[in-house]
Amino acid sequence: PSAVEGWGLVVTEAAARQTPAVAFDVPGLRDSVRDGETGVLARGESSFAAAWISLTLAADRRAHMGKAARDVAARYRWEHTVRQFRAVAREAAR
Repeated sequence: PSAVEGWGLVVTEAAARQTPAVAFDVPGLRDSVRDGETGVLARGESSFAAAWISLTLAADRRAHMGKAARDVAARYRWEHTVRQFRAVAREAAR
């Protein structure tokens, strides 16, 4: 688990494989994990461990979150990312 993250690419790649995430509630991961829907956001080490154990023991919940994670990850497209990056770059150049 990462306590500092730029965007959450690893959890998004895992989501594409129908794997929900347990992540720290920090910028980047907070943007990549929908708490209670595509994974669990923890606010400290103890809550991280508790969330991991809870999700590990709840196969139905894990499967449901995994499907939701896959559906969200499927919405990301490189074309969209490139368009957004170009817009930011143009604005910065102005």
